[in-house]
Amino acid sequence: MARNIEIKARAQQFEQLRERAAELSPEAPLIFRQQDFFYDVPRGRLKLRQFDDGTPAELIFYQRDDRDGPKASYYTRSPVTNPEAMHALLATALTTRGIVTKERHVYTTGRTRIHLDRVDGLGDFVELEVLLAQDDDEEGGHAEAHEMFAKLGVPETDMGLFDALRAWRREAAARQGVPPYVIFHDRTLAEIARLRPTSPGALASVGGVGQAKLDHYGEAVLAVVRAN
Repeated sequence: MARNIEIKARAQQFEQLRERAAELSPEAPLIFRQQDFFYDVPRGRLKLRQFDDGTPAELIFYQRDDRDGPKASYYTRSPVTNPEAMHALLATALTTRGIVTKERHVYTTGRTRIHLDRVDGLGDFVELEVLLAQDDDEEGGHAEAHEMFAKLGVPETDMGLFDALRAWRREAAARQGVPPYVIFHDRTLAEIARLRPTSPGALASVGGVGQAKLDHYGEAVLAVVRAN
C-alpha cells in the first residue's frame, strides 16, 4: 500500500495560515468541497469520498495508529463511478459511522500537501500529508511534518488537546466496550478543545455535554484539558 506521514491540528488563525501556505507553495491552491462517509469495518478504516468539482469519487481504505503527533498512514484508493449506489450498498452491508463535509484548500510544497479545512459543524483544521516513496524512512517524514508546522506557525498546543481528548475517549470506550462516538462525538471534543472549559459549569455549556455525561465523564474531561 501507499503510505504517508500525517499530522493534524486545529487552525486557530485560518486566514494567516492561508497566507503562510501560499508563501510556501509554488502553485495556486486547489479549493473544493468534499464529503466523506465513514463505515465500521473489522480492521482499519473505510471511507467513501465525494467532491463537488467534478473529481471522480473514490473509496479509500487506510490503516494508521491512534496516537498523538505525526503518524504513518498506509492506504489504498479506488475510483467510484456511482457513489450514490456505492454508499447505499455499504450502508446496507456495514454501519455508517459518520459523515464529514468540509471545504478543503490544498497547497503543495515539495512532497508535502498542506490541507486547510473548514469542517461543517467542527471548525477549522490544518492537516499535513508527507508523501513517502517506497524507500523513504518514516522518521524523515516525521521531522518534515514538524518542520512544516513550525514554518506555518502552528503552536504545539493546537496539536495536543483535541488528540488528547480523542485518546482519552478511545480508552474510555474500550473499557466500556462501546464505540467511541457513544461517549462524545468529534464535534463535541472539537468544541471542548476550542473553548478549554475549566469548570463543570463551563463544560456543561458545550453542545453535546448533557447532565448525564457531565456527571459520568466531567472530571476526567476537565483533567485532560488541564493537562494539555
